Amino acid sequence: MTGLFGPLATVCFLLMSGWVIAQLLMPYALRFTGEQLHHRAMRRRLWRVALLPWLLPASLVVAAMLLAWAKQLGWIHDHCTEHLPHHPHFCLEHLPDFLPGYPQVFVLAIVFGLVLNRGISLAVGSFRQSRKVKALSGLSTGSGPVKRLDDERPLAFVGGLLRPRIFLSQGLAAQLDKRQQRIVLAHEIAHLRNADMLLNTVFEWLLLLHLPQQARTLRLRWRTGMELHADEQVAERFPRSEVASVLLSLARQNTRAPTSASATGGNTVLRIQRLLNPVPLDASRFFERLFWIVLAVIFGAAVGAHHALETMLGLLVGA
Repeated sequence: MTGLFGPLATVCFLLMSGWVIAQLLMPYALRFTGEQLHHRAMRRRLWRVALLPWLLPASLVVAAMLLAWAKQLGWIHDHCTEHLPHHPHFCLEHLPDFLPGYPQVFVLAIVFGLVLNRGISLAVGSFRQSRKVKALSGLSTGSGPVKRLDDERPLAFVGGLLRPRIFLSQGLAAQLDKRQQRIVLAHEIAHLRNADMLLNTVFEWLLLLHLPQQARTLRLRWRTGMELHADEQVAERFPRSEVASVLLSLARQNTRAPTSASATGGNTVLRIQRLLNPVPLDASRFFERLFWIVLAVIFGAAVGAHHALETMLGLLVGA
């Protein structure tokens, strides 16, 4: 049992340490993802911030494994014999000597249970939405990727993950003229070409390790960035004022679509403002460079201060 739980417990300790560091950095990282940014820069930064609670824990585990291999190959001094027999070590020979106690196992089980519960909830939600989209597809008419719904509400959205479809309602056709309908259709085609349903699903899974409030903030900004991206693509074919007018007309109906890739999704007020007053793209990559520098510094600190990390782990588990 010791040989099984020792490595797992140490890896869990490193993962949780990386997650805690990521949460401490998150308030500062979120400041760089505000909606005042150009949509391309905002989407790039949102991906990195969403990855932070995944990359930091993984970097600590990789650092520990590199240390273990370096000790085994004789590249660095192995000070494991200088500690007590049950002191935790980041090396292949002595790592299995560490066995966590019941309190530590209990805490790890709770953390694992919470993450598993959120993962199951997300999977169930995705499954229910796919069933809803499938049911709507069965009730709709039309061939090809565009489906017509017999619904009085003005609906326009993309549904489906592997084979996404565009859904337009009869209510939309009744309230908009032909040109306005083409603008709405162009917006949904942009979602289709950008594979936004797939990207949105991946982004939702990345939010699994984020705190609820942080996840809500990132989700809202991501969906707004997704809609801004589609709006800009439509604005390449139609005048910005016309696109903004159609968006305003749909927003007044206060109709909520069943999926995130919708003509009325995201921050509608901001979308209208951006259409009328475009924001230039900032070519600076300051945040991207800073992001990787911070990861590199933490990774280097984990390698350089591995003795302190081993001592901290020993104190936490009473070894």
